[in-house]
Amino acid sequence: KISHGLFYHYFKNKTDLIKGIVEYADGAVMSKFKEIADNYSEEEFFYKYFSLFISLLKDQETALMINFLSHVMSEEVLKSPTSQQTILDKFHSSFFYKNVKLMSEKGKLIQSVGSTFKLMIVITRGLIALALDNELDKGIISPKNILKSVFIIEGEEE
Repeated sequence: KISHGLFYHYFKNKTDLIKGIVEYADGAVMSKFKEIADNYSEEEFFYKYFSLFISLLKDQETALMINFLSHVMSEEVLKSPTSQQTILDKFHSSFFYKNVKLMSEKGKLIQSVGSTFKLMIVITRGLIALALDNELDKGIISPKNILKSVFIIEGEEE
């Protein structure tokens, strides 16, 4: 809801806008996730990860930004079939994958590693949709409930 002139005052084109959003997200959001990755592992990591993710989504502007980035990344994958391999390579070298693999090795994973990754994407997209519909606070969405759907939590019945 801004004029074209104001948009082009700050950005050269749409690509420049996307680059700005990615840089902002990298500084404002990804550094928080990296801090969790550096200090926690396994269940603690996922609990802290989803706690942070849910708290970020409660801010409507951040939820919109994360939704936008999620769609941009999806479009990039659809444009080039070979880019899927790059995304999988990044996942396999990520702290997220490291923790999924650790839990898998200890028999705490309900799904296979690949299925868990796909399930985490579905959960993430679902949380974004709930946040954009202002439904996030109304449900029983919590990091513990998310973990129960994907992992065998110690002290919980299988």
